[in-house]
Amino acid sequence: MNFLQRRGAPWLLTLLMLPILSPAHSAAIPDGIWELEGYQYILESRSGDLQGFYTVAGSYCGALPRSMADEFGFEMVEFKGRKSIELKAGISRYRARRLAQLPHQCEALSTGPDFNPETNFDAFWGYFDQNYAFFDERNIDWSSVYRRHRPAITENTTPQQLWQILGTVIGQLGDGHATLVNDIRTREQTARGGQVRELLPLLYEYSGKSIDFNRYPGVFLGFREDVFRQLPAKLKPGSHWRLANGMIQGGYVNERTAYLAINEMSGFSDGQSSDEVSAINALMNQVMDRVRGSDSLIVDVRLNPGGDDKVSMAIAERFADKQRLAFTKQARLRHGFTAPQEITVQPGATQGYRRPVCLLAGELTASAAEIFVLAMRVLPQVTVVGEPTKGILSDTHVFVMPNQWMLTGSNERYTAADGNRYEAVGVPPDIVSKRYDKQRLIDSHFDSMADCTAYLSAGR
Repeated sequence: MNFLQRRGAPWLLTLLMLPILSPAHSAAIPDGIWELEGYQYILESRSGDLQGFYTVAGSYCGALPRSMADEFGFEMVEFKGRKSIELKAGISRYRARRLAQLPHQCEALSTGPDFNPETNFDAFWGYFDQNYAFFDERNIDWSSVYRRHRPAITENTTPQQLWQILGTVIGQLGDGHATLVNDIRTREQTARGGQVRELLPLLYEYSGKSIDFNRYPGVFLGFREDVFRQLPAKLKPGSHWRLANGMIQGGYVNERTAYLAINEMSGFSDGQSSDEVSAINALMNQVMDRVRGSDSLIVDVRLNPGGDDKVSMAIAERFADKQRLAFTKQARLRHGFTAPQEITVQPGATQGYRRPVCLLAGELTASAAEIFVLAMRVLPQVTVVGEPTKGILSDTHVFVMPNQWMLTGSNERYTAADGNRYEAVGVPPDIVSKRYDKQRLIDSHFDSMADCTAYLSAGR
């Protein structure tokens, strides 16, 4: 996993560590100063040693701290006439152009944090102004945010007052990938964005808490634990199994139909993204052995908050019959977007599943799990049942403010193979199944399994 693709459960900020290239990777990048198109990151390579910078054009530059992580995750793919190169990380490729020199604001970096409130508000506002891709989709007038709040920020504004203002703005974005963390080392406090839809209020009521996205991690995880505590009783007796500490679970709902719940798209390995893919491939070999005797399969990602796109695509490969376009992605530029990059799903080299699949997805299916839905929905034997997904498809873009508060936001737009974009609205199902009941919230979670079973039994 690389820092441009930190995604998934937005509260898992341990995944948001700012990285620096390891010598093995940096040696592959030619000496020079390289700016990543659409990301405002600058890489300075000198004799195999590489330093990274993040910028707000014309106003601010910060160095990626070497102590925060041990790798960037980039691989050099090819030269482009020595003036530009192409890098690969995860499922994506990134173009970088050579700069003659570092921007002037990067030449004389401060040796420590800058706590000036005005400087930090301007860096915060400028970061989103230049990188955020979905102001229109989320009905945000970003200029009015500046006009409303900037006059209140002075050199005497306290850190607590600044935090309150910026945290309020983050919450108003309604984006689960928009976060503000008060310290990149301790992460003592986090402000999160989010979107309220039909299921979310029921979850908070179930947990006995009022709606507050800073409480969402506990609310979500508590609900998920209660759901899977009941799963064995909903399956054919004795058929339930668990892998990877319950991140993957399954069994049989009847003699013909198997069930598979995938509850994360990361965390299968303690290592890097390549290790995650190796780990999920080994686990999916076990899964394929367990479902081999079925005529059809229910795949459930309704309680999957995301993780690593590479894991999502590796799982989807198990169901692919041939190479198919899953989606394209583009990064935000100052004016417009980068050229579309095509991401395809194709059969893997190991055993797969080509029989009918009912894919359950819904409001809590987020981020990399939504990428999985985009890849699966183009396969002819897959039918998506449930409700629209959460609608936070973009990779998580990371930025550190002058005072060392950390920001994340959505800077990429994804276009599905059908030509539509589903940020903020969610990827829609083929068949709508709204089954959550306030009076029996946990039990009703399993009702949509019956819809899948009926659909599959009908041989559609």
